[in-house]
Amino acid sequence: MSKIDLSGADFSGTNLCGVDFDYTDLSGANLIGAKLIGTNLEQARLNKAILYKAQMKRAVLTSADLSQANLIETDLTGARIDRANLVGANLSWANLRGANLNQSDLTKATVNYVILAEAELTEAVLVGAKMHCAILSLAVLNLANLSEADLSGADLCMASLDDAVLIGTNLSNADLRLASLNNVDLSQASLEGVELALADTKNTLIKAAGAKL
Repeated sequence: MSKIDLSGADFSGTNLCGVDFDYTDLSGANLIGAKLIGTNLEQARLNKAILYKAQMKRAVLTSADLSQANLIETDLTGARIDRANLVGANLSWANLRGANLNQSDLTKATVNYVILAEAELTEAVLVGAKMHCAILSLAVLNLANLSEADLSGADLCMASLDDAVLIGTNLSNADLRLASLNNVDLSQASLEGVELALADTKNTLIKAAGAKL
């Protein structure tokens, strides 16, 4: 079914495991509870699609358009979502453990309470993203742009944020134990209640009030 127009189609609850949807237009499609395990959706158009509670383990979404998509409670464990457009998407309570989101754009996405443990987010754009209480333990966010993002209460234990941009980032009450923050400017970030004593902060600029050094 690759390279066809299925915009607005209703696939709710449908088993689509292993189906090839690369380059397919699924914009606005209803995929609530659909089974898309291992499905190829490379460069597919899924903007404004409803993927609430869809099962998408190991799905391939490389360079897909997921802007403004509803991915609430979606299981994307181990999925490939690199270089994807997730601008304005809602991924709250989704499971993206071990997913690859390298170079993806999550500008102003809602990612509250999401599981991103062990995920790859190198060079990802998360400007203005809402990531309250997100689980990012052991995640790699090197060179990621987290300007103005809300990471309050997030679990960043043992995460790597080397060379990340954290201008205006809200990290209040985040867990940064054993995190790597090399070559990072935290002077304009909110660090109220943050413990940095156990973090790796080589060449890091820290002037924010409230941080425990």
